[in-house]
Amino acid sequence: MLTHMHPKLPMRYKETTNHYYMELPGFSPASPYDFEGYLMLKKSESKFIS
Repeated sequence: MLTHMHPKLPMRYKETTNHYYMELPGFSPASPYDFEGYLMLKKSESKFIS
């Protein structure tokens, strides 16, 4: 049974995407680790990987 969903969103520039999601909709980092090529964010119970 599917209990969680982690959508992967397209991203061209990591820093620009990070700024957009952290400032406007109020997301926060989902992990204290920085993985090259991925930006992991969360908002309440939702997590997004870009």
